Amino acid sequence: MTQDTHHEDQLSEDGDGQGSFTPSSESYQAMLRDLARSRGEIWASLEQQVQDLEDILAQYNPLDVIGNILFANAVFDAETYKEYAHEGSDAYIEYVTLLLLTKPFDTYPERTLEPVPIGDIQQRIISIFNTMRQFLIVKDIDPERVGPPSNLIQLQARIVTESIFVRYPSYHHHLLDILIDLFTPLQMELENVLGCTIQDALVLIEGMEAIMARRLGERRAKARQSEKEIKAKVKRYRIKQHKRRGRKLDQVPEEDIVYQQWGQLRPKEAAEKIQNMVILWLFYAIGETISFTPQELADETQIKLEKVQPFLERLSLAFGEVNPHYYQLPAATHPLMLKPFVQHADHFLRPVLKPVYTRAGGELTDPQEGCKLKDIKIKTSGEQPCLGVRQ
Repeated sequence: MTQDTHHEDQLSEDGDGQGSFTPSSESYQAMLRDLARSRGEIWASLEQQVQDLEDILAQYNPLDVIGNILFANAVFDAETYKEYAHEGSDAYIEYVTLLLLTKPFDTYPERTLEPVPIGDIQQRIISIFNTMRQFLIVKDIDPERVGPPSNLIQLQARIVTESIFVRYPSYHHHLLDILIDLFTPLQMELENVLGCTIQDALVLIEGMEAIMARRLGERRAKARQSEKEIKAKVKRYRIKQHKRRGRKLDQVPEEDIVYQQWGQLRPKEAAEKIQNMVILWLFYAIGETISFTPQELADETQIKLEKVQPFLERLSLAFGEVNPHYYQLPAATHPLMLKPFVQHADHFLRPVLKPVYTRAGGELTDPQEGCKLKDIKIKTSGEQPCLGVRQ
């Protein structure tokens, strides 16, 4: 067989013949040089995209942004979750939360009735992550290198890439089993370090989920009831208009003007407007809906406040606490991996569900560390520099 003169065959180290090949032509070196030169352009694009996203985030209440991005990405029902169909990612939630935490809370505006443009924010995050992937591909290219990169470089690139883009493959019950098996024998030590046992910590985490689920359920039920009442009002105005066709209607109360206007629409159009309005109400101030105080969590779990308070404070980040130098871009390691809660005043928020379990165990080991309405349902199951992503 005549070997292609433009390539040299390369066997993988285990000799299975499935390894890569190394092009040896000048065209390949030219391609590497072009890719290396693209670093600056990709980096500039990345920085601009981040700035544009920050400009949008600065216009809204940060707790509401976190709540909206949580619902856009989180998996609430593991029994119906299909990885191939789920376009969200916990990495997106973490990234937006970190961006928001780089600024003090009082730098954000007061809450308004304008809804958070979560669709636009989500697409911008996806674009940033895609551009970040491009940058990671080209950032270490050496156009003068002969042969493939070393195993160490390949391993480093894979670790950094997967740490940025891949999240928490373990199932909920697996995490629980691991933590319980590891830390149950260390009950006395854990109480000395954290003030509670591993069972207490897990009960507190489940209590957060219970508070969130109950409040969202109550709000959803209220939204459905409001939807029925609004539809009934619109229907009454539609009937009145039909009976008095050609004659002027009686004076409409100011608060009912919108219902009277919707009564003039086709039933399907009116139903869509009602649905949209109710969903907007459902997500209004969503950050407050899913936040809780230490006392509320203590009441929910029947664990003493003296245990709950330090547990939350030890594992929480405040607004302005995250260094923007490291975390304006998606990072392989970041503070939410150490402290998965967000604190504002006397309220706490849990932006991502699963990391709390992994961090609960890690914290206990370190004594040195101080949609449509009908589809909304709940069934939950220090800083570090960014690794390898600064220019």
